[in-house]
Amino acid sequence: MKNSHMLVVLLIVLSVAFPAFQGMQDSANTAPSFEELFSGYFNYTSMSIELHKIASEHPDIVRLYDLTKNTEYGATWMGRAVWAVKISDNPDMEENEPKILVVGAHHAREWMSYEVPMYLIYYLVDNYGKPPTDNDNDGLVDEDPIDMKDNDNDGLIDEDWSEAQATWIVNHREIWVIPMLNPDGVEYDHQISNLGVNGGWRKNCRDNNKNGVFDEQFDGVDLNRNYPYMWARNRYMQVISRNGIAITADSSNPASDTYHGPDDNYDDDGDALVHAPDWFPQHYIYDWNKIDEDPVDSVDNDNDGLVDEDKDGGFSEPETQAIRSIVKTLDDEEGTGNISFSISLSYHSFGELIVYPWGYTYDPTPDDSLFKDLGARMARYNGYKVIKGSDLYLTSGDLDDWLYGAAHTLPFTIELNSQEDGFHPMPEKIVPTCRLNLGVNLYAAEYADVADEAKSINAKSMNIPLPSIEYEHTKDIALCTEDYRVVVRVVNESLAKEVVLWYSVDGWRYNRINMSSIGGGYYEAYIPRQEAGTVVRYYIDVCDSFGVHIYSPKYAEAEAYEYFVDYDIGHGPGAIFMMAVMIILVCGIIYGGLIKTLNIAIKAERRKIDGGR
Repeated sequence: MKNSHMLVVLLIVLSVAFPAFQGMQDSANTAPSFEELFSGYFNYTSMSIELHKIASEHPDIVRLYDLTKNTEYGATWMGRAVWAVKISDNPDMEENEPKILVVGAHHAREWMSYEVPMYLIYYLVDNYGKPPTDNDNDGLVDEDPIDMKDNDNDGLIDEDWSEAQATWIVNHREIWVIPMLNPDGVEYDHQISNLGVNGGWRKNCRDNNKNGVFDEQFDGVDLNRNYPYMWARNRYMQVISRNGIAITADSSNPASDTYHGPDDNYDDDGDALVHAPDWFPQHYIYDWNKIDEDPVDSVDNDNDGLVDEDKDGGFSEPETQAIRSIVKTLDDEEGTGNISFSISLSYHSFGELIVYPWGYTYDPTPDDSLFKDLGARMARYNGYKVIKGSDLYLTSGDLDDWLYGAAHTLPFTIELNSQEDGFHPMPEKIVPTCRLNLGVNLYAAEYADVADEAKSINAKSMNIPLPSIEYEHTKDIALCTEDYRVVVRVVNESLAKEVVLWYSVDGWRYNRINMSSIGGGYYEAYIPRQEAGTVVRYYIDVCDSFGVHIYSPKYAEAEAYEYFVDYDIGHGPGAIFMMAVMIILVCGIIYGGLIKTLNIAIKAERRKIDGGR
């Protein structure tokens, strides 16, 4: 008997201790499962397979497009696709939501530049729709989000990320990711380069001399010099990079690593005097034939009332045309798409830098201060230095200058890794680099609407006045006989355009209730009474006049407040049961009392009889 008691105690101890021990083991290995795919570098083929797999497994939030189908060539020079992934809760619709563009691999040898965008894709689809989870099994939920900090002081970093944030971003943003813009160049560089070695191929694989054979000495275009805004402005200029290396900022020489592609030589606006190509460089010599006479520089160079309608170069390549096919420009340039991106992130290597426009001139942009502040906020995640492009070295015809100058997007170039890592870092660097920059991507997506508003009001920083919400959810149970009252306080009430309560019953679609002001910045709304046994989820949404939404809780429906609807006293089967119990008790009391009274009376009569004897 004594041994059996000891066995029971031992089993109890093990039942408590083993899960705790297991949790300790799990907390030391809390990496997302998809990270096993990042043990080595993708190439074009493996990336294409994975993107198709992701699109087929997540049809509710993912669409996969070959952007070269929208170009005049229909494919890259070597017949490949430029894949674009759209991630959104309504992927077939263009919603009134901030839109983010993430691009990798303009330059073929910069392998890490397409790993980071691929990691972002996996992170969003893997975490979408998951409830807040204790990823490190420490009894806390989402206490160590993606910010490269050990928020819970357990020696681990970002090991309990926020599933709610990922879900919210997919639901409230449209994310476009082009992981490998230069697939031909990447494939060629994989053939000629080795891990840990610098050098390699930079350009795409255009056959410049048209001899039908790819030749490093003559072929290829630097895609990040092939955008039309200020195209060829700094041709032949020699600049010294931060590393003390003399490079050509932008070149008309096809043999150069920075060859910007051929001149346009096409009468885009139909006003040519003679139907012949214009062989004169348009930035320096008067255009006698009205061909390429209005380059993309935000100026009406030919005084015809139109701006940038006859470019002098750029977009000669299927890869850059792929970008053009989705981006909406300020002047609705023919051939451009319809997406107005809020922020773009173009990944390159190397340098550990966050770079912003301008690249073609040392002059600052009108949004220079905002660029610095937004860049500094993103740098909190990866620790990189924030710098203006031309302060690094002058360029012309790059993606960032075109996106800002022609589309007024807020674009950044992220130069990954250090000079020691080079263009082909060892594979063990992939996951740490992707993790380091994941927070940059998430921050850009989450705060894109604030950046839009800051830009619209010419603010110097992201620190702009916004409404906020004060609310504490304290009531987890409501009765089926009453409405559920919600009262919130809106701080900076004058900035709020509308205050809305959204609620959902048992996981069905959310219903809208406009909250009513009751004075002093307070608003109230009543969720209609619901049937007992249901679960109601709700969140508060405050929108300002620029369309910035503030939520409580922070990630809205992804982590909504909830309460359970119970039966009221006197209602429902529970109440009927209790009434039955009460009746039985009362009857028992009455019956018991009656029996007791009768017993007393009988005993009294017996005593009388006995006494009479």
